[in-house]
Amino acid sequence: MISFRSYRYRYPSGRGIEVGDLDLGPGVTLVLGPSASGKSTFLKSVMGLVPHFYGGEVSGSVDVLGLDPIALGPRRMSRRVGLLFQDFEFQLLMDRVLEDVMLGPLNHGASWSEAEALAEEALERLGIGHLAGRLTWTLSGGEAQLAALAGILATGPDVVLLDEPLSQLDPWNRGRILDLIPEMGDFVLVSEHRHFSELRPDRILVAREGRILPGARPREEPLPSRAGGTAGETVLEAEDVHFSYGDRAVLEGASLELREGEILFITGPNGSGKSTLLKVLVGLLEPSSGTVRILGRDPRSMDPLERARLVGFVFQGAPRMFIEDTVGGELSFTSSSLGLRVNVEDWLRRARIRADPGASPRDLSVGEQIRLAIASAVAHNPRILVLDEPSRGQDWGVKAELVRFLDELAGSGMGILVATHDLDFARAAGDRILVLEGGVLREA
Repeated sequence: MISFRSYRYRYPSGRGIEVGDLDLGPGVTLVLGPSASGKSTFLKSVMGLVPHFYGGEVSGSVDVLGLDPIALGPRRMSRRVGLLFQDFEFQLLMDRVLEDVMLGPLNHGASWSEAEALAEEALERLGIGHLAGRLTWTLSGGEAQLAALAGILATGPDVVLLDEPLSQLDPWNRGRILDLIPEMGDFVLVSEHRHFSELRPDRILVAREGRILPGARPREEPLPSRAGGTAGETVLEAEDVHFSYGDRAVLEGASLELREGEILFITGPNGSGKSTLLKVLVGLLEPSSGTVRILGRDPRSMDPLERARLVGFVFQGAPRMFIEDTVGGELSFTSSSLGLRVNVEDWLRRARIRADPGASPRDLSVGEQIRLAIASAVAHNPRILVLDEPSRGQDWGVKAELVRFLDELAGSGMGILVATHDLDFARAAGDRILVLEGGVLREA
């Protein structure tokens, strides 16, 4: 049994959650609620990460299979409880996938051979045994999410906590993980914005403004679609682009054209090379052959500041991009680097970030962190905006606002290129959708 009694936690920033008297039996518990409503904090409370890792104040009690996570903390709780973070990239610590998945069992006292067997079993269970020898930094977002999940399952936890476990998965991988979720542990708690209708949980909790209560499954609604506009001149183009990581070919003749005022989406299977393509297009990676043009020019001929003035780029895993210690500093960082001033309060409002400019960006929810990264990327009004999985961690309402926000930016003449697995978001916001598969792009 997992039990909460008059539980209350507050981060140093003042935000937090409240849980009255709540008992969770075995099976799957689905935790729903909008961004920043407290879902991730609730899962971290079961693990003991709050207050041990994040600081703050706590009162009341939590009992997890007879253990007190407030007293024991996450290191000792990890023998019974495993947590897949929303920002799972930070869970990959070793160079190679197999060694990373072995880390949990080794830390729990397994021998090298025992840990290797457990890791191989977990990788095969998730259908990613072929990734065992890969370098973790070469994984796509979906591959990295599955590798991090394998690291959790290899320890054999009784309680499995999954924070947005489907956020980076293509439809094929998503279906397999949905089927596996009930078998992952005796107690499985899942926080999810998307595809919750495909889960069949034993119970549902709803987070509303920091309060965690029993609830019911809401009705899923389609996202409002943008009207679209008239595309102008070409701002970004690629022709017959090839790129490889060593002997592993990723792009094998990819071509596209993006026009001003257009929103173009790129989708494709996990590991197909979407993030790599974006980096080649903005000049962060050099193609082995083929041509890329930004406003008719080779990005390699531009200095970094010139490229930054023309192109705003938001990577996957937005928290890893943060440089400044405050929300206001982060939002204005790129503009300040270009000698421009930005109205921080106005951009916080437009990005729907409910935080003081002096707060730490790491205290925001993952959804808010992504919106902060987008606002920082466009505050200086670049000609092109490139986004890698911007709807990750976003609830329906915030995604609807993101559709509106992107429509507004496209209406001002900005060309927008987006890589995503979220086809509902792509259909609502995009003028066109391209599929990257086998190293080439085709119309969806």
